[in-house]
Amino acid sequence: REAQEAIRAQAQAEEEAAKRRQEEEAQEAIRRRQVQERERMEQQQERKHRQEQDEALETSRKAQAERPRDLEQVLALALQPCPERPRRPRVKGMPLVARASKRSKEEEIQKAFAEACAGRHSDEALDVEDALLYLCDFLGFGQAQAISFLRRFGDSQGLAGLSLAGFRAGFAELSPYALTHRQSEVLVRKLGSLGGQQLNLESLQDCEVYICELTAQVFVDFCKGCLILLGPCESSVFVRDCEDCVFWVACQQLRTNNCQRCTFHLYSKTEPIIETSDKLAFAPWAARYPSCSAHFAAANFDP
Repeated sequence: REAQEAIRAQAQAEEEAAKRRQEEEAQEAIRRRQVQERERMEQQQERKHRQEQDEALETSRKAQAERPRDLEQVLALALQPCPERPRRPRVKGMPLVARASKRSKEEEIQKAFAEACAGRHSDEALDVEDALLYLCDFLGFGQAQAISFLRRFGDSQGLAGLSLAGFRAGFAELSPYALTHRQSEVLVRKLGSLGGQQLNLESLQDCEVYICELTAQVFVDFCKGCLILLGPCESSVFVRDCEDCVFWVACQQLRTNNCQRCTFHLYSKTEPIIETSDKLAFAPWAARYPSCSAHFAAANFDP
């Protein structure tokens, strides 16, 4: 009897040990499956993350490829008709930058910057499109001059727009009525940009200047190697101390002083007054620009 009980106890122990082994094996299988599932999920997440990174990189590459590479391309996009960003009307009367100079006070600069930002997306900075619309549409500058201004005074060479600091640094160049100390630039004043006011050109070298607007009086001083077109001037055009320039001038009277080797394509209602000048050549006015005929009629000039 004791032997049978011992055999039953041994069999029961072996059966319990077998059960424990089965449970341990089942638990180990569950752990292995859990580990495999975690690894599978981690691999899926890693693949998904890599795919998202690849897609983001590809999107970035496409955006970079489509992004304008310079201000000329940005300008072309900025000046296209856009309902969300309408073109700015030309300034009426004199803008707040009319008397801009290196001696302008901070209060004047901030007021002018507020005028530049009026109705725009931010009153702290102009993005590149708004800056170009302010310069080209509102002030009536030419595209080349606007690009040159933003490259020199804008953020990231103009591609990031124009902040108050950049506006302050270039403030002296923003007056529509004065073009001074420029070299190798194309300078334009569009229709309605001057409002019939006086214009001063001084110390320009190797520049092209197109004043496609009526003026009250014009002073041109110390210019060298320039091509200068002046729309009808209601009174006198004074050209002094200029060398190797070509002019198209329509005015009541032309007065030159101390000019050398200049050519004038001239329309004048009176004979020009030439003082202490040498090697000047004269020819009839032979140029046109948008609204040129209307400007001649407004000035009572009969070409």
